[in-house]
Amino acid sequence: MRTAGWSHGAAVIGMLCCAGGAGAEQDQFELRVQTHFSQGWNLNAMRVFPQIRAPGFRDGMYWQKVEHQPGRYDLSEFAPYLEASRAAGLDVLVVVAGVHPAYDNGETPFSDEGRKAYARYVAAVVDAYPDVINRIELGNEYNTNGFLTGRREEAPGKYFGPLAREVALAVKAVQPDTQIWCTGAHSVATGYFRAVFESGALDYCDGISFHPYRDAPENVDKEITRLRALMREFGGEKPLYVTEFGDWFKDPDDAPDFLFKMVSMMGAAGVQEAYWYALREQEWWPNMGLFTEQFEEQPAAAAFRFLQDAVLPLGRPVALGTRGEDHLYEYGEGGRGFVVWGAPGDLQVEGAARFYDSLGNPLDPVTRVSAEPVIILGEGLTVGITRDRPVYSAFYGHGEAPWSYMAVREDGRVTPFDVTDWNWNPYMGHPDMKPMSITFNKVASAIFNGRRVHAVERFTAPKSGRYDIEGRWFREKAHADGADIRISRNGAVLAAGVVADAPFEWGPVTVELQEGDQIDFAVGPNRKDGGNWVERRISITGP
Repeated sequence: MRTAGWSHGAAVIGMLCCAGGAGAEQDQFELRVQTHFSQGWNLNAMRVFPQIRAPGFRDGMYWQKVEHQPGRYDLSEFAPYLEASRAAGLDVLVVVAGVHPAYDNGETPFSDEGRKAYARYVAAVVDAYPDVINRIELGNEYNTNGFLTGRREEAPGKYFGPLAREVALAVKAVQPDTQIWCTGAHSVATGYFRAVFESGALDYCDGISFHPYRDAPENVDKEITRLRALMREFGGEKPLYVTEFGDWFKDPDDAPDFLFKMVSMMGAAGVQEAYWYALREQEWWPNMGLFTEQFEEQPAAAAFRFLQDAVLPLGRPVALGTRGEDHLYEYGEGGRGFVVWGAPGDLQVEGAARFYDSLGNPLDPVTRVSAEPVIILGEGLTVGITRDRPVYSAFYGHGEAPWSYMAVREDGRVTPFDVTDWNWNPYMGHPDMKPMSITFNKVASAIFNGRRVHAVERFTAPKSGRYDIEGRWFREKAHADGADIRISRNGAVLAAGVVADAPFEWGPVTVELQEGDQIDFAVGPNRKDGGNWVERRISITGP
């Protein structure tokens, strides 16, 4: 049996995470990739699939190009890639989307007639290639501008249930085993999904799909946990699928670490499959492909293959850390594979272990935890993180005690912040105080009625003693006005500065705190709107 917990002693706060005896075979997390054969990619791209070991891919099929005339369906434009995938033994997730000028005036379907016509098109697609298409995705980023037309743009979620019902009835009538996934939302869009579920869609969808795009992987697991809770509120969970993920990297060398972190967190949070975006580079989205446009390997391809060959076959990842500062995941059982990163700490490994970076390159034994993931493979290993003093990170530990969040006005009035759902990823905020927000990596303040309001992250000391604090507030691009930074203890200002054309840094400083003392890290507008948000990294080492 696996055990994980915190051991509290006089000098050590440690976490021991280990694997015990053999257990039942765990379900697998599967990793696939996005392609665009439907947009003209050359089928020669199929030749690289053996290099990345992906069992399938995601692509599209457009209504107007299938139903050239009302009631007549022709898949010849898409047949080449479907038949090539069949020959290669690859399954295909087909995104069914688009509009048709013959129905609902070319708007996204909103009438009974339009929905039924749409459903007939989807059923025709599924029925034409039942051995290749065993899953379809209904919709693509309908919570964003550009993928909907007409009246559905005003409230994209509420129309989805009736559409899903018609599609489910039509598809299950011809191919009962075909899976219908909904809705390919951009982000872990819990506010949008609430509207989708209120429309009744959950009753007709076999899975829920989304695209958790982000600048950094951290916190995606907490957002997915919130989406699962939302499904339970509407009657029960459905399987989760990430049908696009990745980032617009500044440097392709950043992709492997990102990939390993995302896979570990998504798999541990219950996601069944995930599709990397994309198989190859595209001129609009540089540094996102596994391969260049000439199909030379990018660093992400090596990480993708390492996951497929050596890590994912061990079994689904399980999170062993009890706090956000400790990203420690065991893949499968028996102590065979671990991925670890997080706040600084001592890495404890017992057993004959092999250490690797995210590209699969061997490393000398690693003894310290850092922001870079380390992969540890072996048999019967015990892996843990220990620290002689606890570390509290505003980045890794976002949303966890002893952190709390609020808006503070110039007159001292306080509005508590809580997790807030909307059309994109949830954030710490208040529905009446948009655009103020606090996320795991950014803080945004605002000016209301000419008065500045600060967004505050509050650290409340869990016990008395010596605390070492350091922080850095910064912007990717300079801003002439910038953001105001204030740090205070129980209301008394300790430090202040402005983030405009340069970061503001504070510490490391040592502060004696009594249990319950409060350190407030406030971000506000400097003089006017525009430069009110910053990224930040705050680390507090406790007694």
